[in-house]
Amino acid sequence: MALLLAMYQKMRLIRKVNQAQLKLTRITSKIERVVKNIKDTEKKYTSMMKMMEANAQNMKNNASIFYQNSSGLGTSSMNLQPTGSIFMTQFVANRMNEMCCSEKSPIKDKFERMYNEYMSNNGSFKYTDKDGKREFTNFTQEDVDAFNGAMQTANMQQQQAQMMVQQQSHQYASIVDTWKEAMTREIEAQQDAATAELTHEETMLQLEKTLLEEELELYKEEKQSYDKLAQEGAKDVVPKFGLG
Repeated sequence: MALLLAMYQKMRLIRKVNQAQLKLTRITSKIERVVKNIKDTEKKYTSMMKMMEANAQNMKNNASIFYQNSSGLGTSSMNLQPTGSIFMTQFVANRMNEMCCSEKSPIKDKFERMYNEYMSNNGSFKYTDKDGKREFTNFTQEDVDAFNGAMQTANMQQQQAQMMVQQQSHQYASIVDTWKEAMTREIEAQQDAATAELTHEETMLQLEKTLLEEELELYKEEKQSYDKLAQEGAKDVVPKFGLG
């Protein structure tokens, strides 16, 4: 009778072990899927964050270009116009042209010739020294003074325009940074909401897995005890043929 009871309990525990192992396999598979879903969700929102940050940087860059172009400081306007070793930005050349070609300018009819000579002569006008005094070859001292004055004014205007562009770009960048901070909080909140349920599910599955592992160990230990009883019971029913 003891042997039959031990064998019955052993078979029952074998079924329990198999069932627990099957449940453990299924739960482990579920956990793996949930973990993958969490990683995919995090990857999605990480991509959204990077895209938002790139958009913010593009907004800043585009604003800077817009302000430069609107102020006449665009790339083409700031190109160097080299002749020999001298250069002048197109912005300064344009402003000088506006000033020197106006009706009030004393060099209105001479500006183009003066500009060409200045650029081709390494930033100066042709002259000769006569009795220690400089005499310009093609223009008067008054002409040169008017040209240099216009160039000085144009350079000041360029500096002012650059300062204005810098200020406008900085103000716009601050607005973009504020927007970026708000978007960062929004994306993080969306990510937290999207992963909260998955994280909770993973936690519950991990708890269930832990309980099943403990339960499985108990079944295995109990089965081992009935294995031992069955072995001992089997010895008792073996015929001894008068021995012992």
